[in-house]
Amino acid sequence: GTDGSAGVSRPFGGALPVCLPADVSVTYIAAPTQVRVNVSVKCLVQVANAGPEDAENLKLAITVPPSTTVASEPAGPGWTCTRAADVYACTLPALAAGAAPSALSFYLAAQPSAAETLKSTASISADNAEPNLNNNAAAIAVAIDRTEIRGDGFTCEAAGPGRASRSSGSQALAPLMGIA
Repeated sequence: GTDGSAGVSRPFGGALPVCLPADVSVTYIAAPTQVRVNVSVKCLVQVANAGPEDAENLKLAITVPPSTTVASEPAGPGWTCTRAADVYACTLPALAAGAAPSALSFYLAAQPSAAETLKSTASISADNAEPNLNNNAAAIAVAIDRTEIRGDGFTCEAAGPGRASRSSGSQALAPLMGIA
């Protein structure tokens, strides 16, 4: 024709694709924040979407610290997680704008060879345009108490860096049992 459109390709039926934004964010919480070796730490990762649009194809990466045992795999409604090396890759098909945060929980435990602090990060992304990248990553740090507990059932000895104490089980239990 004479309108100048001859040979012009219009792959979307003439409509242009629009990238609608979704402000996804992540928070990462661990409790307790100090544990002994081989004691589990409950980890909670929450993903939210402040909108304005629904988030699609969310991708969450969670690092597993070195010398850490995963006592339970990350799990949450709608999430699918797989582990490759020291990273969990989790996906969620969609999260509505303004919906309650979507959560995953799992347990970690530091092995005896772990560093003094168990550190892990979580980062989130979606297929949507992201208006605020400042809230897409979070981290936890859990102190590892290396105090060793030894005992024979009647006495308990705690020893570690800067610590040494001894108490008798019978002396400690006497007031609780009403023995003077």
